[in-house]
Amino acid sequence: TLVDFMAVAFLMGYGNYAARRRKRFSKESQFGTHRRTETKLHRRGNPLRDQATDHLTKFRASKKAEKSMTQQPQRYVLLDRDGVINRRVVGGYVTHWEQFEFLPGVLNALRLFAQNGYAAIVISNQAGVGKGLMTVAALESITRRFLTEVALAGGNIQQVYYCVHAPEDGCSCRQREPGAIHRAQLDYSFVLETTYFVGDSLEDLRAASTAGCPRSE
Repeated sequence: TLVDFMAVAFLMGYGNYAARRRKRFSKESQFGTHRRTETKLHRRGNPLRDQATDHLTKFRASKKAEKSMTQQPQRYVLLDRDGVINRRVVGGYVTHWEQFEFLPGVLNALRLFAQNGYAAIVISNQAGVGKGLMTVAALESITRRFLTEVALAGGNIQQVYYCVHAPEDGCSCRQREPGAIHRAQLDYSFVLETTYFVGDSLEDLRAASTAGCPRSE
């Protein structure tokens, strides 16, 4: 009868509905277990990931320690300019680039300094500016040119300090006085007692000795 048919249809529909519910519940249970497992791993930490991170941290630390052990602090040598780097103009001053002549072997010596971890600092009297024989701009132009030549040869002149005062000005930066050397030391924090000054005059030697630079035997 129609009632019997409806009853059978209801039972079949309920059975399908129940089956779908069981299947859905099973999937949700599996998904929930998976999520719980992920949460558990996340809270406890992934052993493989933690191990890799630990190895990477140790590797970086060892490389940093190795670099600090092999890297030496910067060392310096102090140089006069005229008579040490370039040929001195007798009775006058180098007032333009055409007068600037490197002394034999100087470029190679500066390259060897650089290869052995030394940077040069030039400290020089240039009283031609104070006497009105050349301008500061002309002096700077000569300086740029000779620094370029030194760099192209593989040398490293870190800084150049000039005293441009005339001798009668009585300044503290003109060698025989140690003012320019002390300024360089303040700027680069080198140890005076182990930093040599190379000059070609008694004034240079006096300034270096007063500043505390060692004397070569």
